[in-house]
Amino acid sequence: MTLKINSEILVGACVTWGVSALAKSFCSTSDAIKPETECRVALSAFKPSQLYVGKSEVSLKIEEFQLYDTGEKPCYHSANEALQDAGITVIQGLECDHFYVADGHHTLNAAWQYFEDPSYPVAVNVIDSYCHQTMSSESFWTIMINQSYAFPYAVDGTGNLYALSAQSMNEQVPASLPAMADWWYRSLAFLVKAWGDFHPLKDKQGHTVPFGKFFEGQCLKDMGVVPQNITRSLVGYAATLFDDQAEVNQVCQLDPAPERREPNQIVERDMSC
Repeated sequence: MTLKINSEILVGACVTWGVSALAKSFCSTSDAIKPETECRVALSAFKPSQLYVGKSEVSLKIEEFQLYDTGEKPCYHSANEALQDAGITVIQGLECDHFYVADGHHTLNAAWQYFEDPSYPVAVNVIDSYCHQTMSSESFWTIMINQSYAFPYAVDGTGNLYALSAQSMNEQVPASLPAMADWWYRSLAFLVKAWGDFHPLKDKQGHTVPFGKFFEGQCLKDMGVVPQNITRSLVGYAATLFDDQAEVNQVCQLDPAPERREPNQIVERDMSC
């Protein structure tokens, strides 16, 4: 997708980046980085830790970047400012110049398409490093899975999630962010939260589920929602499916939040921040 930005906006974005770039240096690509280090990574150095994104969510984030740059959405002065404030977290890989995304796949996919510059720098928090460690790639992915840094699932021929081994993750995770595949239900789950009115689903111990939007997407599929054009009507209908606590528990092995948000707590994707 190519979006046209006028020269004044582009200059403003460059100035914003120039100022903010002074605050953080680039992450080392030759030495192990201490956990909780904040630094910058070029878009081309990011590696996925999952197979899928929701492409509709990515498209919405691209539109949001454009709204920041045109000033139509005043939360940020520019798309760059929003990107640098996105809270991207990464793990430095066995190859020290590879940074595996723990959180932020959708935002970074949007940045790839919007800025169209593989060298574009993004602020990150390095939460762990395996640089220079002696282990196999399969052992690395075992750690990634055990630490909940990666989402070890693929989609079968019927569109359902199934678990992958560390070896399969090593073989199947795309080499770059733009190569990630689309899973429609991941976008729907995101929009039910963004436009809808339910809290994150919990496991049976009452804990928020890591990578919960994937499992919430699977839950919506299990309850009969079929891929189609995502409208507010569909999102509203999907949200009501989580009202039946017994059904959600039985079908999805998840517990819905005990109560809905009040209408004045719902944050819709409109022009406000």
